Amino acid sequence: MTSSRAALDRLQDVLRQRQYEIPEEMGFEGTGAPGLYLEHLLGLRTSNVDIPDAGEWEIKFSSGSSLVTLFHKDPYPRGAAVRYMINRWGWTGSNGRPSFRHTICGQSDRFTVVDEANEIRVRRIDHDDFVPHWPHDVLVNALSRKLRHLILVHGRKRGRTVWYESAETFREVRSTGLIRALVNGRICIDFDAFIQASGTVRNHGTKFRIKPDDIGELYARRERVQVR
Repeated sequence: MTSSRAALDRLQDVLRQRQYEIPEEMGFEGTGAPGLYLEHLLGLRTSNVDIPDAGEWEIKFSSGSSLVTLFHKDPYPRGAAVRYMINRWGWTGSNGRPSFRHTICGQSDRFTVVDEANEIRVRRIDHDDFVPHWPHDVLVNALSRKLRHLILVHGRKRGRTVWYESAETFREVRSTGLIRALVNGRICIDFDAFIQASGTVRNHGTKFRIKPDDIGELYARRERVQVR
């Protein structure tokens, strides 16, 4: 793993150069290309492990136009909750399989997010139904483990040209800020799963996502990275 100091030094170089052409032959495609290419420039390995990318720092890219994924955490009871949501409240997806792809930002047209008994729960509106849930400490630990120290790089992309324009650091996770942001809709809960022909659940992971401008609500300290 690249050390924190080495990654921060390389970030200074990236911000100084600012403009890059994303190569076509290295697999950097789609909306995530600028972030993946940034990790490549910083010498980081992309993984799904819930630990920071660069030693103590997690590094993310934002163009300002889309939500930033904070972490993935499926609801309790594990396995059963997602399958139930598909079977009870899902529909036939474009792949012809029973699916449940739905985003809830505090409240959607079908579900509401509530804070009850030290848990975040997703309730079906106007139904007394099975309730997927996450204990507070599970969510706080997920944020603290992956994003205790966060660097958010701001930029833009046109075609295959990307500009890494500025960066901010965020430190000292505020657990009350996390819970409040889930209830008031600043953080969106994004389900994305379907049942395969074999009968098993194909789950892309329940994502917790936020607008870049709202990330500061989750931390006690926020600073702009000064390019030297």
